[in-house]
Amino acid sequence: MDSGVFSRSVAVAPPVKADEVTAISRDGILSVTLPKAEEARPRKVTVA
Repeated sequence: MDSGVFSRSVAVAPPVKADEVTAISRDGILSVTLPKAEEARPRKVTVA
């Protein structure tokens, strides 16, 4: 059986650290890691 070419595009809402995106294919499963940029992470605010 021949392997074919497959392509899929997914729109990702910013902010994502584009230079730190990784993708790994293992046993037919594709895992993609999209780290959030600092401005997208929740912040702790101390309330006095």
